[in-house]
Amino acid sequence: MIRSSRAATIGILVAALAVAVSWAIATRGSRRVPMTREVAREMRAGADFAARIETSLTAPSAESISVADAVAQNYLERLRLGLGSPFRLIDYALADRMLPDTTKRLVAYALLQRTLDGDAYHVPTAALANAGNVLTELPAQLAGRQVALIDSVVANATDPRGGELTVREAYRIAAAGGSVGRRGPWLGTQVAAIARDRVMARKDVINLLATARRNHIDPLGLIPVWRLERRFSVERPVMDALAPEVERRALANVAPVVRSLDSLAAEERRYTPDSADTAGSATRRVSGEAARRLAAVASVRAAPPQAPITVAVTSTVRPSRLIPTPAVVSDVPLGDALARFAERAVNEETLAAEYAVVLASGTGPAIQPSLAVL
Repeated sequence: MIRSSRAATIGILVAALAVAVSWAIATRGSRRVPMTREVAREMRAGADFAARIETSLTAPSAESISVADAVAQNYLERLRLGLGSPFRLIDYALADRMLPDTTKRLVAYALLQRTLDGDAYHVPTAALANAGNVLTELPAQLAGRQVALIDSVVANATDPRGGELTVREAYRIAAAGGSVGRRGPWLGTQVAAIARDRVMARKDVINLLATARRNHIDPLGLIPVWRLERRFSVERPVMDALAPEVERRALANVAPVVRSLDSLAAEERRYTPDSADTAGSATRRVSGEAARRLAAVASVRAAPPQAPITVAVTSTVRPSRLIPTPAVVSDVPLGDALARFAERAVNEETLAAEYAVVLASGTGPAIQPSLAVL
């Protein structure tokens, strides 16, 4: 009888352990984030869906990629590049006629999960190629370290807007001291603003999931209401003054950031050119065939131009201002690649798709398109 009781107890403990392990797996990447088990499963399903989509986009043939997969990946790319609020993208995805009904929720939860994981609002490294003061174009290694520095300052600040202030003032002082170039302060400020939005969007997701849990409702149903009420901080204009304590702490952190920029400037002066380390290099997630598929699907939709996109593209991408000697990489003339980008990147969807084409083609440098994305 005692053995039977012990066996039953052990069985209960094993079952409880299995449930705990399953719960840990279902919520990995979302620890300490309040959400119901149902929502945790939806978030995991969305993350798995996004991973499957990106795996399918390594296919050698563009025709093997379905229209729905191409549309879904475009939403993920727009989130990654920070082309608008993730909640606005979710609104669009849930109403997108080119997505099957079963796919819409998966895309929406994938966007929520990636925002929660911080896999959003990523600055193209090449966008900071012109931030140096010695080299005409910073190599990818040094430009990437400037991006990483800005990200860490904003992420570690008690208030992301305070971290943004720290970066802005540090770059201004570094420019006066010759550690960054004339465009450095403007570029650093833009990167800091994107890093700020990444942190704010993640906090918004946490608040959304916590409210949905308390009220036992689907978080996707809350998004339209919260957007209408301007409850998402990442969608509100940044107009409120910083609290005095936040501002004091932000200014106190300026000196260490300036020293880091001085150190990077010293490395820039000692830098030896390496053909394998160019400012135009960038991480890409889709193959050339997949990028062209994204661009083809975006062109079929024929969405109207958006003024912020067209202004950004036409003011940064100038194919006619290339060096006199024709530059050719991967059998694609650089001028032709930039001309295509400038002509076709007219809204968020085509911008994300055509930028993927630029990265996947190996045509470099990608500095001008990266500046347009920034």
